[in-house]
Amino acid sequence: MIVLVGNKQIAVVGGLISISEAVSMLLDDVSESDVTLKFSDFTEVRQAREPLLKSADDLINAAEDKSVDVTPFRQYRQALRDIPQTFNDAQDVVWPTKPSLSQASV
Repeated sequence: MIVLVGNKQIAVVGGLISISEAVSMLLDDVSESDVTLKFSDFTEVRQAREPLLKSADDLINAAEDKSVDVTPFRQYRQALRDIPQTFNDAQDVVWPTKPSLSQASV
């Protein structure tokens, strides 16, 4: 992962970390809102995407169990699957918005 404060790259970390983990490893007094994490390659993107795909599958199953329209959940899952084909650079990845069951219509 690439750690940015403002627009300045300040670290490259092997593996996936959270923003709070990045802030805690910085020696300067930096707030979480000042830190941005970017992926350095598509291997990291795929690692981050795996739990999101699992969660998307669980959402689809829950929507089906509640007789809710599963279309937005399937579209979300497909958008996650399409990320490697949609973006040319791992640093440019924008994650799709996850729909919630409370937003779904019966």
